[in-house]
Amino acid sequence: MAIYKITTDGEDQGWMDAFNNHYDTHYKIGEVLTGDLTELQERIFYFNNGVALGPAVSIVEVQDED
Repeated sequence: MAIYKITTDGEDQGWMDAFNNHYDTHYKIGEVLTGDLTELQERIFYFNNGVALGPAVSIVEVQDED
């Protein structure tokens, strides 16, 4: 099972703050993500393409436990 974390371009806290303010969430840069990431991936896609107009927020695979 893969382990994922949420991050921002250049680990810029401003992007994470903007994302959290836009969606009323409380993610932290480097936070480990669990469960179904489908909704979060959709939100990130919309934010990057409709708000930031570039790759501001992303989910990265940091380890594969298998």
